Amino acid sequence: MFKSRTSNRGTSACSRRVPAHIPEGLLVDLPIWSSGLFPFFEYAATSVKPTLLNLFDTHYLPLQSGLRPVMKSFILALLPGLEEETSEFFDKVLNLLDRLSGTVSPSFFFQNIWLVMLTTPTARGTSLNYLARRLPRLNADEDITQVVGKDIGLMIRAFAAALEDENLLVRRGALDLLLQSLRADSTAVRKAQVEDRVILMRAASGVVLRRDLSLNRRLYTWLLGPDEKSEHQTEYLKTYGLDLVYSTLKNEMFSPSGEYAESRPFKIFISLLDKWEIGAALSHVLVYDAFKAIKNLIDNPSDGGEDVTMTASTLYEAVEPHILWKQLLTVVFAEVTGDRKDIEAIRMAQFLLKTFSQDDEIQTIHFPIIFAAVLDLIDVQVQGDVSRVSSPMIKEALLLQEEMLQHIPHSALMQRPDMTGPIEAKRTTQRPYLFACSFYGVDPINIPASTSDSFAVPFVSAFESLTTITRCCAQALTTSSSDITVLREVFSLSLSLLNSISSRLTALVTLAWNPDEWLQAILRELEHELLDQNVRRILSTAKVNGREIQVFLYEYPFDQRYMNHLLDLLLSIIRFGGQGFAKTAKATPIRRSHHTGLVQRVEASE
Repeated sequence: MFKSRTSNRGTSACSRRVPAHIPEGLLVDLPIWSSGLFPFFEYAATSVKPTLLNLFDTHYLPLQSGLRPVMKSFILALLPGLEEETSEFFDKVLNLLDRLSGTVSPSFFFQNIWLVMLTTPTARGTSLNYLARRLPRLNADEDITQVVGKDIGLMIRAFAAALEDENLLVRRGALDLLLQSLRADSTAVRKAQVEDRVILMRAASGVVLRRDLSLNRRLYTWLLGPDEKSEHQTEYLKTYGLDLVYSTLKNEMFSPSGEYAESRPFKIFISLLDKWEIGAALSHVLVYDAFKAIKNLIDNPSDGGEDVTMTASTLYEAVEPHILWKQLLTVVFAEVTGDRKDIEAIRMAQFLLKTFSQDDEIQTIHFPIIFAAVLDLIDVQVQGDVSRVSSPMIKEALLLQEEMLQHIPHSALMQRPDMTGPIEAKRTTQRPYLFACSFYGVDPINIPASTSDSFAVPFVSAFESLTTITRCCAQALTTSSSDITVLREVFSLSLSLLNSISSRLTALVTLAWNPDEWLQAILRELEHELLDQNVRRILSTAKVNGREIQVFLYEYPFDQRYMNHLLDLLLSIIRFGGQGFAKTAKATPIRRSHHTGLVQRVEASE
């Protein structure tokens, strides 16, 4: 508008003569006059600004309610006078805005302030300067709607816009106002619409991404309350802010907005972990959902998939392992004891094992406890109901155990980790499932007492559980009418696990196990499967290059891979039994078997 000092002086001189030409019927032509005068104040020379302020005071303020149509633009015209507190016009503009508020009504005036903050980023800083001096300091039970009107949603959106502004000072000023007049426990926030509260929390929590200590400190105070005692802060968060932080981040994790990167809520979660009073409480409620969302994003990658993967690794390292595996194990236990259909948490645990690197604490403390506990619970479940061994849930649980065993050093299986406090007494007295519940603080189900006294050795308890599971599978193979394919897979997995942990053994251990009884049950079923009378071959001929050659064909199709697998299992058992077992097996005819079905199959095959 002003290209030179000469033109500036000329315009300023003309502006001094403007008051003499303003007609008495200003209200009729208000938009015409305002469109020229309002933008002028920001760029006017210092000597001209008093004249303009006097003009507004003399000719505009008397219009009172007639100013409503131009209220937003009028406020925008005056706000530049609040940029610097030391300016000679600061107090005059502040006073003029106060009087302007009185001419229309404070609530209508503040609604226009919110509109200015929403629509004009350059005016947010000066708007906050005004609000910092005119919004009252309120206690939790005081209602700000008496001052600013009932449209709390508009006010919340204005604050959200300021909290997401690129200017650091604007964000800081917005947080200061939250602490002053819109605390987390305030009546206005608690009575606001859920959508408005989510908008405010999304914007407020996002300030941690700026990595500015002054912003973080203000946000922590807003979430934790004014009390400096840690226990009081945690209680304040759980009462007024935790559910809102949880729901806001969870919704953004599962339904990413196109306005933000997919990794944004996870990065906010990581940053909030730095403040223990917030991170501990938030982890308990959010960590399971966070990794569930991460799994969904990685399984269905988009353009930002690499950023999500890197952020997920950082989150896995940042979150407290005890909290993570407590939440995950709680759901895994529920699935193992549930209706056999849910396997979400089991597959989630598999995902964590395959995707992220595991540190020494997890491998030597958490995994041995979890490994023995899950096998113990499966053991209890299949003994109570043998039909459970044919469920896909048991299959997935054993796949999880197979993956987890690869991450456990053998030394960690030979004794439980040393504990401190009351749980130390339970280290040698509780069976694996109950000990895991005590260690992680999970409510256990009622299970039968165990006759084994080797609780302190995860290897022993896991071995004993696997022998029971394999025996139950062997029994079910001839009696179960359920899905035989899943049952065979469970049988194979349990025998494979048993072989894997047995191959690790380098020292003597005491087992509550009758090998003769177990071998009889397992061998009967292996031989029963291998001697399936449906797998019969017949002599046939085939022509090759005009010549007839005798060949064998099978009457019915069968899975040869499964048969090969059974033979491998049988070979593993023979190796496990040693030379004495092999000699006995060679010298004992199958007809001496106590398995009636097996004898019938042998006789039928002759």
